[in-house]
Amino acid sequence: MRANDLYLIVSIDVEEDMPHWGIEETTTIRNLEGIPQLQALFDRYGIRPTYLLNYPYVSNGEAVKYFNSIIDKCEIGAHMHPWNTPPLTEEESKKNDYPSNLSYERQYDKIKTMTDVLTAAFHKRPTSYRAGRFGFNEDTKDILIRLGYLVDSSISPMVSWRSQSGPCFLNYRAKPFWLNHSTDHILEVPVTIGLNRKVPEIFEKVYLHIPRFTKIRGLLSKDYLNILDLVWLYPALFSEREMVSLTDVMIKKRVNVFNMFFHSSEVKTGESIYTRTEEELKEYFRRLSMFFDYAVNEKKMKSVTLSEYRNLHVA
Repeated sequence: MRANDLYLIVSIDVEEDMPHWGIEETTTIRNLEGIPQLQALFDRYGIRPTYLLNYPYVSNGEAVKYFNSIIDKCEIGAHMHPWNTPPLTEEESKKNDYPSNLSYERQYDKIKTMTDVLTAAFHKRPTSYRAGRFGFNEDTKDILIRLGYLVDSSISPMVSWRSQSGPCFLNYRAKPFWLNHSTDHILEVPVTIGLNRKVPEIFEKVYLHIPRFTKIRGLLSKDYLNILDLVWLYPALFSEREMVSLTDVMIKKRVNVFNMFFHSSEVKTGESIYTRTEEELKEYFRRLSMFFDYAVNEKKMKSVTLSEYRNLHVA
């Protein structure tokens, strides 16, 4: 890995349809119909995506057949939703939607299920993982080590999910880091999230810990004073202009890898709250295309999968 090289990772949570952004009574994966259009866009820009499949996907024969047909163009990793990954032994609740709230044994059993079914479906053990709802904790780390994973992407830096009974990542930043220093090194590659302006670190900390009830962060955001805002490399919520600005700020901060994240449900009309119409879906793909044009053609980023990027650190 050369010091001046920039890397682009596109990691997709490949999961069931969520037209109302919640758990549906009937689990469907109609969004599979949108994946070929997405893959065609990746092919156009020479992007090697990381598809993180969850249980409804990997237990569907049509989905497995499709992903086996593009296996040389991508990486297949694991994504775990507790509410539909066997064994289904815990009580259904908002709290248990986060894997990090499960007991060690239950979290282990579910991640092992995903590991086993992915290995059987694609004849190769998965080495990359992202927890559903970003539900990551120390137990997750230990379980991933036990099951032979090499890279995790479950941390959403500078974000707290405590109000929803989830984990807190306010003290994390977007730079990758080693989760452990034993024989089996696991690299954490967080989703790329950061402030839209470069500010001193002390201001960053103050901003992130402003109590929500004060509404100061909302006042500073793009919706009002447009002074300071938190931006994700997430095309469902942020425009290509915002994602480009974030990337430029990150480059100034000497970050060299950019991990874009989104959901498979967003690439098919009607399966996500963000792409309910054909016009919204067209805009979604336009944002992706414009950002890839900037990243690949202008910034000359090298496209790598999660595990390929991790392996650059140990080559």
